[in-house]
Amino acid sequence: MEIRPWRADDQALLIAAQQDLSPNSLTSRFFTGLGTLPVKYLRYVAHAPRDKWDAEVAVHQGRLVGWAELARPAPGHDEADLAVLVVDAWHRRGVATALFQALLPRAAAAGVQVVHADVDPANTAVRGLIRKIAVDGVSARWESGLLHYKMRL
Repeated sequence: MEIRPWRADDQALLIAAQQDLSPNSLTSRFFTGLGTLPVKYLRYVAHAPRDKWDAEVAVHQGRLVGWAELARPAPGHDEADLAVLVVDAWHRRGVATALFQALLPRAAAAGVQVVHADVDPANTAVRGLIRKIAVDGVSARWESGLLHYKMRL
C-alpha cells in the first residue's frame, strides 16, 4: 500500500472506489444514508483549491483504498476540518492511522494549528484513532448528536 498526497488524477480512483464502500461506511462519513458519494462532494473535491481542501490517499494495486482529507473554511485559515474514509475491505488494517500520520504533519507545515472532527458516537474505531493521533491533547463535546473533537497540532 502506498500513502501519498492527493493528485488531480485521483478523482477517477475516488469515483471507482464507490463500489467498495458500503452504505454504513458512507453514513459514518457523511452522517446520512447514502449509496454513493454525493455528487456535490465529488465536484468539490475535483475543483477545490489545494490550499482549501487537500488529502492523503492510500492506494493498493492501482485502487484507492482510503483517504484522509482536510478542509479549511478559507485558504490560509489556521483551523480545518478533518475526515477519513476507508473502503470496507481495508477496515481495521491501519489505513486510517497511516493516512492521518501523513496528513497531520503536512497540515501543520501549511499553517493549520487546530483540526476539528465530527464523529458518530457509535464509531468506536474513529474515536480510538483520534485519541491515538492527538499530538497536543484533544477535547470533545456533544454537538447535534455527534462528538465534536478539537485537536491542536
